[in-house]
Amino acid sequence: MIILRLIKESFLFAYEALRQNKLRTFLSLLGITIGIFAIISVLTVVDSLERSIRNSVQSLGDNTVYVQKWPWGGGGGEYEWWEYWRWPVPSYEEMTKLQKRMTSAKAIAFGASTDATVKYQSNSAEDVGMFGVSQGYKDIWSFELLYGR
Repeated sequence: MIILRLIKESFLFAYEALRQNKLRTFLSLLGITIGIFAIISVLTVVDSLERSIRNSVQSLGDNTVYVQKWPWGGGGGEYEWWEYWRWPVPSYEEMTKLQKRMTSAKAIAFGASTDATVKYQSNSAEDVGMFGVSQGYKDIWSFELLYGR
């Protein structure tokens, strides 16, 4: 009986404290609500980024090796970005050497990208992203070519 009376008295005391300090109660609830929404937002962003990265890696396949100067995804590797800056860029000659040595590889491709100004007659477009690839690229990365060669 005493325990029930103590619980009832505790609830009444808490209710009176909340009723008498309305501003403090409102601000506490507002802070808790903002904190919960912030945590939910951060977790949602992290989950969507993780899902995006997983999908981009899965599009390569589970038996593909990707060699480039920068870490996959553009950053967040085990070194600082200026360390990657000093690394050499893989070359076409290195790819041909790999083709000769790789006996179990079904396809090897080389890609190079740049931003350039494209001109045709009197028209021009600046900062056009260009990506050139070797013929094995179609066997590694699935895409549909609409026109061209």
